Amino acid sequence: MDRRQLLLLILASTLVCPLAQAEVHQWRDEQGRLHFSDKAPEYDASHHQDYKSSSTETTKQRSGVVHFHRTDFTLSASAEQQVRAGLDTILSLYTQTLGLDVRGDIAVNLFLLKDRKEFNLWLSERTGSPTNVAATGVYVTKSKEVAVWNWASESRVVETILHESSHVILAQLAPRAPSWIHEGMAQYVQTLQQGANGIEITPHAAAAARIRDWVDKGELISLRQYLNLPEQHWRQMAHNMNAIPYSVAWATTYFMMSSTVGQQTLRRLLHDMEKSGKWPSAEAIDARYPGGLVKMDYDFFRWAQGDMPAHYY
Repeated sequence: MDRRQLLLLILASTLVCPLAQAEVHQWRDEQGRLHFSDKAPEYDASHHQDYKSSSTETTKQRSGVVHFHRTDFTLSASAEQQVRAGLDTILSLYTQTLGLDVRGDIAVNLFLLKDRKEFNLWLSERTGSPTNVAATGVYVTKSKEVAVWNWASESRVVETILHESSHVILAQLAPRAPSWIHEGMAQYVQTLQQGANGIEITPHAAAAARIRDWVDKGELISLRQYLNLPEQHWRQMAHNMNAIPYSVAWATTYFMMSSTVGQQTLRRLLHDMEKSGKWPSAEAIDARYPGGLVKMDYDFFRWAQGDMPAHYY
């Protein structure tokens, strides 16, 4: 695997990687096993550049960050508004809270496909060969596309749209962002919704449950161990359906977004990364977090033992 290739994915990975233009791809097979490759089994970014909408695809009025394209099924008015407001909020989190610079027009080209068959046909058009994957949504960075099929309740579909769209938006703002930030932020914002006190983000239920279980059993990995995982080891764990890579990515992100200190650290890491062209190492975080990784690990374990309250924006 070429270490100079950066993932922009169906799900994620982590460590040091310079060039933003290259891509590493990730997908799940029919048995649910996770795979990584420098070749795209679901889609080929070069295919997207020449892609023409077929006569069955219609483009709706464009508004804000999201551009609705082919719509085999429709969202209710409230769900569509949640998507539009959610993507605007995600962009605001990245640009205002984390201070990332806007690079041209930020867009998400959204495709709503009626079933898994149509979803795989959509992917096949971009690959040029038959495709059959067990996924509920996918994003393609070069063409700024997100495709989601009608796989569950409307609220779950909206979560999938927000999750995949976060990847596309972050890829446009911070092309070198490591996968633990990509996946952590995608899981973080997928629960975003309008609450009584404004925009509300609640913990990712499955990931939070795993973190609490690991805390109770004394098995929660330290951030020093997690952030020092070699890239290939991280990917192998994900391939073997180990819950640590994704669940701890969410937990690390939610923890950092829970405090001003954490947000400032994440902001500095992203800015340092754009300047250096390298993914943030444990040593870089040790230098940025007040008190270093020892203090960060202590704060992380205290947070993991607590109530994990919702965030409001």
